[in-house]
Amino acid sequence: MALDIELATAYRSHLISERNLSENSIRAYLADLESLLLHINQLGVTEFAQLELNHIRSWLANLSTKGAARSSITRRVVSIRAFTYWGARSGWLSSDIGKDLIAPKPERNLPDVLDVQSAALTIKALEVRAREEASASSLRDLALIEVLYGSGIRISELVGLDLGDIDRQRSTIKVLGKGSKE
Repeated sequence: MALDIELATAYRSHLISERNLSENSIRAYLADLESLLLHINQLGVTEFAQLELNHIRSWLANLSTKGAARSSITRRVVSIRAFTYWGARSGWLSSDIGKDLIAPKPERNLPDVLDVQSAALTIKALEVRAREEASASSLRDLALIEVLYGSGIRISELVGLDLGDIDRQRSTIKVLGKGSKE
């Protein structure tokens, strides 16, 4: 069963207007739903009304067997829970079957970070390059690394900055994080 166009359009509209999700999150939620629907179709389920909790659990177990990381499975659980809640509220499903779905605890791995010496060497090298080349791109690269290192913002937040987000008087930048939060 392919993702019904009417359902996908309605759910996408909900994710945009009511959940205020980013385009990447919306794409992920719809891809998760499509993946689930393809799986249950292989189980012989052809109607949304036939969707049951054991079908969702079977899909998640299949993803785990194929090597999906716990964090990916957890994200998919959240995604499908959001869908079943919305589906029950809007009449696509008879009840919120995902409410009892339990997500695996994600592994807590901290990202690798530069030590102070490596960061200082990187910035120093970019400063030298900026002086020697005196080009806009070398100054931009230096500014990007200094903002990343000095503020701790995500790369996705950094690339979303505009000139209007810079407050030169206060020496601050306005950052829109996940979910468009300032």
